[in-house]
Amino acid sequence: MLLYPSDVTNINSLLQMLRDASARIPVRHLSPVDSMVDSHEEYIANRLASGRVSLKPNITHQGVLFRGDSNIRYPFNSKFGQNRIYGDSDVVRNNIIPINIKRADFQITVESFPLYEMLKKGILLPNGRKLVMENPFGLAYAYDYATPFVGLTSDLDVAAFYAVTEYDKETHSYRPITSGRGVLYVFELRTPFSMTVGLSTLGRYLFPRTMNQKTFLLNIKPEWDFNKGAVVTGFVFDHDAEQSQKIYDQFRGGELLAPKDDFLLKKLSSFPKDTASKYGLDRNIAENPNDNPNDIVTIAKQAELNIDTEFNPAFTYEELKDVYKDIAGLWQGMIKDVYWDGRHGSDIKKYLMDLPWNKDYSRYFDLDSCFNAR
Repeated sequence: MLLYPSDVTNINSLLQMLRDASARIPVRHLSPVDSMVDSHEEYIANRLASGRVSLKPNITHQGVLFRGDSNIRYPFNSKFGQNRIYGDSDVVRNNIIPINIKRADFQITVESFPLYEMLKKGILLPNGRKLVMENPFGLAYAYDYATPFVGLTSDLDVAAFYAVTEYDKETHSYRPITSGRGVLYVFELRTPFSMTVGLSTLGRYLFPRTMNQKTFLLNIKPEWDFNKGAVVTGFVFDHDAEQSQKIYDQFRGGELLAPKDDFLLKKLSSFPKDTASKYGLDRNIAENPNDNPNDIVTIAKQAELNIDTEFNPAFTYEELKDVYKDIAGLWQGMIKDVYWDGRHGSDIKKYLMDLPWNKDYSRYFDLDSCFNAR
């Protein structure tokens, strides 16, 4: 439930109040097998029930997550909710099929990045286990595609940035808000993480928007209002131009969280407007064998989604040349702050840090080898 402080306050005093309050909230989300990791800067390699691994922001010493919004929304729905993915089944189908076709294009894009392809196939570790990482649906949220998720973060300062800025989708830039009211949300982790319905980790991947945001994802029903969540409290504050600017500058105008030169964002921005590829359409049809393919094509046309047979959403050699100038640095940047549990933990981390020069995986770090193999 959204709560208003008795005296609507500025964000600086609100941040101090939340730091003090969150330090007193007990940690209830740990399971008996979870490790306590002292460094608040590290991520933790967390093996999921599916066998995949997520690089989970370290929350072993905190019992809450956060979210910031620069305006108050009533109701606060996920993008699925905003796109009417609920109610009448025909309405839901007509609305979700174009979304899913475009998201299939996004998935083709990320899977065409060689290091993501490597992680999806899996890396055999020194302890005999496989490191498999993939989360295309969560990554789609990070890159502004419609999903059923509401994003949360373990970092209060990150939440504060989003609470005092507004994003321009055309220029891919942020501006500080100088007037009106924003809200900082606190999401209490009252039960073990695996038992918190709808909650999962996006964490860290190779794509820039995942590196520093320390993102968690809450999957809610499209018709649900996040404001009314039983473990959600929203604190409203008055925007202050000076304080907004200071937080904006702290994150270099958003470049530390969502850089404008993001190679994945550049690729997505090059996609033709209101258009999907035949590859994305075919993938959607294959994923829905009980649907009539002609119906899917008709619904796409009715939604004015053009299917372009010449458009290929996969990365090209030229688009990855700059990224591959320091591909080892990109890989090590993802791994370096990760804690690996167990007696083989330090060996695993060293093995992964040296992976670009490992003969079994070095082909993924060489662009010519990657494209020659396709």
